[in-house]
Amino acid sequence: MQCFTQKKNKNQEDEEEELDVVKLRYMELDQEEQKKRKPIRAFFNEFQEQSVLQLDAQDYEWLRVKFQDLKEALKTNDEKIWQKEMQENKQIQHQQKVELDQLLEIFTEQRYKIREMEAQKEKKIEELDEMKKTYLKVLIKTSAIKKELINQQNKFADQVHLVLNQIQEANLYY
Repeated sequence: MQCFTQKKNKNQEDEEEELDVVKLRYMELDQEEQKKRKPIRAFFNEFQEQSVLQLDAQDYEWLRVKFQDLKEALKTNDEKIWQKEMQENKQIQHQQKVELDQLLEIFTEQRYKIREMEAQKEKKIEELDEMKKTYLKVLIKTSAIKKELINQQNKFADQVHLVLNQIQEANLYY
């Protein structure tokens, strides 16, 4: 869970860094636009300063309105570009989130499978231990039975020898 939170925090940091990058790019584009506008302003100022070209108030107002329209168009264009970049970033972030969720789900499934396999392994080990205990018990019992059989065989053999000895002694008397 801590790993997931750390990844979440890292994702937030990445998002903040991406926003900073987008803002920086926006500022750079704005500076570039300002540089482009300076020649336009200089050109406009040049017209204003020239005494040869006499602009009446209507022409001057028309140029001012056109200049303002251009300025607003550039600003709107910048905003559209910024909005488009933000939308693309949101889509990329969403795709990354979906991929991360899928990877997290796969990781969780694998973790559960590993736990199941470890539980099965423990169960098999316990079964093997039980089989070993049973085998040892059977081995001990068979050893005890063999020992008892050998003792009985020895007793029987002793009795047979005794009977044979008695028969031989009886045969010697007759």
